[in-house]
Amino acid sequence: IHTGTLRIVAGDDIHVSTAISPGHVSKALSLESPNTITQATGASISAPALALRAYSVDLQEANGTGVIAAEIAGDFKYRTINKLTVSSIDGVSGISRAGESEGESEQTPGTILLQSDSAHGINQDIHGDIDTYGATLVLRSSGSVQLANDGNVIDKLAGTSTGGMDVFSSYDMRV
Repeated sequence: IHTGTLRIVAGDDIHVSTAISPGHVSKALSLESPNTITQATGASISAPALALRAYSVDLQEANGTGVIAAEIAGDFKYRTINKLTVSSIDGVSGISRAGESEGESEQTPGTILLQSDSAHGINQDIHGDIDTYGATLVLRSSGSVQLANDGNVIDKLAGTSTGGMDVFSSYDMRV
């Protein structure tokens, strides 16, 4: 398959059971599930960029893909061995956690974990705003963290970085 964006839409969970490295995908891999997206031990993902749409995402293996975007309602956990850049991919802008479900009036707690094992750290481009909607943003970086977009809405922040952190939220952020 030779394509710009390879889009996989599932009617149930997506479980990456073996390493994915679509060599003939020039722009992005886009995964969509109404439930969860997970991966087995050693089942890393390496694509030019990764768009994720799901209730929750748990991709904490040594992923090669460093450019990501996500729409989620629950927890989001992502790790890369490269610089991590939050961007806009395949119609998904930044990382956004869905708002209230029908009948709910309060934000639900949760976790958005971004981890980069690279000395180049974590950043975002101008289309990569982060909206945590009640979740705690946890940052783990072997380099600096630069998340200073004025469109960020971060409720709670935690994490570690060997190169310092510059994080902005247009909402009252608790650290």
